[in-house]
Amino acid sequence: MGFIKKQGNILLLSFSFFFFGCSSEKTLPPREINYVHFSNKVVNQFCLKMEKNYGLVCVGAGGGFAHDIQNIQLNFISYKVANKEEARKLEIVVIGNFLKEINENKEVRPYLREHPFTPDRAKISISFKDKRRELDQEGDLTSVFQVKNKIIYDYNDFSNKLKYRTEEESYEEALLKVQKENPGLNLRERQ
Repeated sequence: MGFIKKQGNILLLSFSFFFFGCSSEKTLPPREINYVHFSNKVVNQFCLKMEKNYGLVCVGAGGGFAHDIQNIQLNFISYKVANKEEARKLEIVVIGNFLKEINENKEVRPYLREHPFTPDRAKISISFKDKRRELDQEGDLTSVFQVKNKIIYDYNDFSNKLKYRTEEESYEEALLKVQKENPGLNLRERQ
């Protein structure tokens, strides 16, 4: 059923290595073992839900975990072509769902840098790929991600040196657009 289910132990292991380098759990204080374990559990369950509900495959996870859970980054691949409106909605929905999961989890909550965990701490990246062809045409939307409360859209642009161009909007702006286009959708993070 996808990357996470098939290779969940590898993801859990790589997730732990990402946070603590080569430290073993035996050398970590119990508090660090708890919040790494709890956050791994939430992330793995969340990634499975995103694959089942939206066809998103989690290909990476990480974040800031020095003394508590400062932020969590999740990288997904969608095997569908998307336009800006579709990418915006997907990004906002995934961020909203992730914030709900994190903020409502009683095991993780005591280790969050701040509660409620806010959108700027949930760094979600979605890359778009088409199984039938590479997204290599001029103007193709290749990814959407959120950094510092901004939603960034990357497009192929062969007319410039970098071969891509970006557009951005604030998280709040994107959230309002998605809510306006989908009136029944409640995407505010839960406390």
